[in-house]
Amino acid sequence: MVSVAIASYAIAAPGGDAGPNRPDTVAVPGVSMRFPASKAAALDNAFGGSDETLPEVIAKPPPPISPEDAAAGSVPAHIVTNDIQAPASSSVLDPVNGWISSDGVALVGVFAGVDGLDPANGRVVVIFDDSSTGSQRIRDLVSPNTGALQVEQAPHGQLSNQEASAAVIVVVGEDGSRFSLDLASPTRLIPID
Repeated sequence: MVSVAIASYAIAAPGGDAGPNRPDTVAVPGVSMRFPASKAAALDNAFGGSDETLPEVIAKPPPPISPEDAAAGSVPAHIVTNDIQAPASSSVLDPVNGWISSDGVALVGVFAGVDGLDPANGRVVVIFDDSSTGSQRIRDLVSPNTGALQVEQAPHGQLSNQEASAAVIVVVGEDGSRFSLDLASPTRLIPID
């Protein structure tokens, strides 16, 4: 069910009565809050009348992707260094480089750089995006006091989603420290001696 977001109103009645049955407010079926009575006409227009309930909307999965479209949208695994579009704001990650792979249906991306607010810390953002299910997972890993991180070693060439999602990536810090990142379980950067 899709929830409807409406700006909330803070209304204080004379004497401080903010109860649910205040005469100067109206209720909208399916919405668990009350609105000023002066907004009743606008709410009727927005919701199709105050006596009706909101229609139930059920999210449908995206249509299947044909093998031809998947092949056309595939991206061989490679390290990217120019014009990196990381899935994080610049206050989270200032990217140095990254690694991407897509079989045309699912995309795996690793973006390495420096913490956007503390340049002493390295940061890696990992994204798994599956257009066949509409799902997306993002992992955010911080490496304290290493300076900027960058992808140093990663698989290259055409990979299946399963291969890309299980790849092991090596990142190196500005201070020379090296880490492995196992994409099958990307919960931490593992130091390499």
